[in-house]
Amino acid sequence: MPDNEAHIAAKPQHRVGILQAVEEQGADAAALNEMGLRTRTGKLWTRDNLRKFLKDS
Repeated sequence: MPDNEAHIAAKPQHRVGILQAVEEQGADAAALNEMGLRTRTGKLWTRDNLRKFLKDS
């Protein structure tokens, strides 16, 4: 089981990385998946979860 504190500490860096990919490459869900980028829980990006992620950012 991953260390919970390390998992929480990595959250801001993950968010920044996804936002950079979207801004720099105009990435959509399919492109993020092709780049090997996943959600914080390790799932594939979908149009819906990317929309929610961007809304909360």
